Amino acid sequence: MYEIKCPKCGEVFQVEKAAYAEIADQVRNEQFNTEVDARISAFQKAADAEKKALLAEEGKKFEQKLSEKEQEIFRLQEQAKTAGREKELAVSEAIQKKEAEIGRMKLEIQQEKDEAERNLRNLQDLHRLELEHKDTEIERLRDFKLKQSTKMIGEDLEVYCKREFDAVRMMAFRNAYFEKDNDDREGSKADFVYREEAEDGTPLLSITFEMKNEMDATEKKHTNESFLKKLDADRKKNGTEYAVLVSMLEQDNELYNSGIVAAYQYPKMYVVRPNCFIQLISLLRDAALTNLQTR
Repeated sequence: MYEIKCPKCGEVFQVEKAAYAEIADQVRNEQFNTEVDARISAFQKAADAEKKALLAEEGKKFEQKLSEKEQEIFRLQEQAKTAGREKELAVSEAIQKKEAEIGRMKLEIQQEKDEAERNLRNLQDLHRLELEHKDTEIERLRDFKLKQSTKMIGEDLEVYCKREFDAVRMMAFRNAYFEKDNDDREGSKADFVYREEAEDGTPLLSITFEMKNEMDATEKKHTNESFLKKLDADRKKNGTEYAVLVSMLEQDNELYNSGIVAAYQYPKMYVVRPNCFIQLISLLRDAALTNLQTR
């Protein structure tokens, strides 16, 4: 027989061997199950703790990776902002440069415009003065014509040209001869002959001059062309290089009023108004000096 003491009340029981073995077997199974459950619970706790630890570690890694990604995104955003600012700055600088260039060009254009307007005003003033001078000269010549007879007008035109030449002789034509043509051996003579030599005595320029004028009241009007043949003959007689008709004929002819006119019918012959008399001599003299220097 086996004795078993109750753990609660302390009473002792006697049981047979078979019953005792069964009870002992139950006790062992219960302890085993308790141990198994305890181990399972411990394992479960360990597994949970490891899982939690792994989850925490993975969470940290994920948060770290997320932080890195966020930092990368922030860096890229900052780069984009910086690039945008640089682009805006470059565009702003380009616009400023272009605006400055446009401003400079506008200023240059305005300056050129102002200069052109000044030049135009100067030309207009010069043209006005020239017109006033021409008007004055025309009035003077008209008054000159009205006061003289036909013969005296011709003589006074010669006096006018001689006086104009003598006024500039010492300054511009020191080596020049300008006197009346007294050679009538062929039955004809011109009014004046001009001859000039270079400083070394080389013949420089020679001109035969004829002066023609007539009053508006003269019945028979002459043309400039009607005197050219005689003038050419006098030029050949005098042996001069040029021939010039100083004329107040054909007062309404715009061709002769425009300035120096070449008489194309004859070589080296010109027709001028009295106001171009000295100017023509200067032009022919300059051309002669140029030819002399290039020889």
